[in-house]
Amino acid sequence: MANIKILFLGTDEDHVELSCFINSKEEITVMLETGSDDPESISLDIPTAIKFTKTLRTLINQLKESEGNHE
Repeated sequence: MANIKILFLGTDEDHVELSCFINSKEEITVMLETGSDDPESISLDIPTAIKFTKTLRTLINQLKESEGNHE
């Protein structure tokens, strides 16, 4: 298994980072770091991660459709 961590930066000016990686239990961990001492995280098993990605994709498509209606 590759040792990879993917990092996303927030759109606001505050220092907020979202990272994703596979943890030692072979789950997907999503971690939100806001600059405080203790980052928040959640670990998802594969079925839950798949449901999360489908939900995220649905929300992205809703935003795209909404943007198209405002042009």
